[in-house]
Amino acid sequence: MPFINMALRDDAEARAVTVGAMLTAGWAVFSFYPITVFPIIEGPRWTKGYSVNIAFICGCWGTFLAMQYLYKKSEKKRAEKMVREVAKDEEDLAAVEKDESEVREYAAGNK
Repeated sequence: MPFINMALRDDAEARAVTVGAMLTAGWAVFSFYPITVFPIIEGPRWTKGYSVNIAFICGCWGTFLAMQYLYKKSEKKRAEKMVREVAKDEEDLAAVEKDESEVREYAAGNK
């Protein structure tokens, strides 16, 4: 959940819907998962249950790593975009200052 709050920090509505969907999906799986994967008649070995748990753990780690990669990639793009915008603003400001100095020089030369 903290990752979703970080990733969607600029959009409160998207964050609320995403967190709500995550909680709903989690509880939906949690409601039937223990009953189907760890039936009492297979205990105490639960070979099917342990296999499913290992698969879920590997899947969660794989998803986490993929999301971290995509998040860092999007943050890098965001930072580059902001640098371009700031550089553009500074270039515009420098152009305005240059134009003002040229106008001053021209006005001083015509006096």
